[in-house]
Amino acid sequence: MNGANLLVAVAMGDGPGPGEPGAEAQHTRLDDTAAHAWTQREHHIVYGSIIDVYTAPASGRDDGATITSELTIKHGDEGHSLTVLAYRNGRLDSTTERNGNFGVPQLSQDVPAGTDVLTAFGDGRENTPATPVTGFRPVNVLPVDGGPRGDRDLYQLDRLDPAGSWPGGTMLTGNLAPPASGYWGLVNINIVPADRP
Repeated sequence: MNGANLLVAVAMGDGPGPGEPGAEAQHTRLDDTAAHAWTQREHHIVYGSIIDVYTAPASGRDDGATITSELTIKHGDEGHSLTVLAYRNGRLDSTTERNGNFGVPQLSQDVPAGTDVLTAFGDGRENTPATPVTGFRPVNVLPVDGGPRGDRDLYQLDRLDPAGSWPGGTMLTGNLAPPASGYWGLVNINIVPADRP
């Protein structure tokens, strides 16, 4: 984290079922030994899962910091993932999202040149790790098997490779394979250089 100006945290986990009362109140919570000023930028309900995106300015106390997340749920069973990335010259530009039923999960968005793109994928019923679209690579993959009474969930974070290499225009994110279950979602996190207006 040395020299960073922006921290991005993506927390994913098993959350509320479809139509469950109070679903929006179920969320992740970050705990940070360096007391960064985290702001939740996205709280996305993916049928039976949650994808939360947080950002914080780097503080100069980053080296050796421990950042953890906790998922508070009323009903659910298993699975939780946290990824934290540090940017030397980054600024959150936007997020885009999509939920779907079956098929191959993909999302199209317009992205400025030089943007670093992260794609968070959650599948609440199928835990086979996904093959990202061309130009992306997996950063964190957590397949979960909840056993006879639980779900087979997948939480996967992919990143544009190399970071910031996008020339600009319409970008396809998501997976090439396998087909997902009936309960999947995608959230794109778009980071642009901090000095861009």
